[in-house]
Amino acid sequence: MEKRKTTYQIFLSLISIYILFFFSGCNLINLNKTEPEKTYYAFNEIENHKGSKKHQPLSSELILMQFTSTPEFRGNKFIYKKKNQFVKDYYNRFFFPPEKMIQSICAKWLNNSEIFKTVSTKSQASSSDLILKGKILEIYCDRTEHTTSYAIIKIRFSLKKYNAADKTIVEKDLYSKIKFNDFSSDNLINAWKKCLEKIFQSLESEISSVI
Repeated sequence: MEKRKTTYQIFLSLISIYILFFFSGCNLINLNKTEPEKTYYAFNEIENHKGSKKHQPLSSELILMQFTSTPEFRGNKFIYKKKNQFVKDYYNRFFFPPEKMIQSICAKWLNNSEIFKTVSTKSQASSSDLILKGKILEIYCDRTEHTTSYAIIKIRFSLKKYNAADKTIVEKDLYSKIKFNDFSSDNLINAWKKCLEKIFQSLESEISSVI
């Protein structure tokens, strides 16, 4: 009985070793395989035109409150739309949440427009200041088509007077969609930058038309 038990154990061991070598040969088991590194991206400076100075800048200061994002597009990971599903990219990410980067770039863009005395992101405001809020409604890449990709950004902007928070001067959802071929993370970042250029141009125009 003891001999039969020992023989059975040896048989199981040999089978286990055979299975291990078989799958190793098929590259299904690779103990030395390393996980691909994550790559981080940021929006570089977006070149904007010098504001056409048709009038003196307003005496009030524009303050950009902290931009936010909808839960679906919150976080640092790139998001792709494939068919009717949104998929997050584990390996390609933003350095910082996109709403923070977009807020900073938007402040620089509007400061260069020369509409306001100054533009900042400070948290304190006085009664004469205007405040601008931004909410990222969408930021993703549509990869439904096999040969063509689309960078998409949609932002809701709300401009109000600080001492009259119930009085909205401008409230607008601005949307941009840029088509590009040869999908890569670098090409996607460049397409998103073009989306932001179009959105900021529209925002500047909207603000200029009402103040």
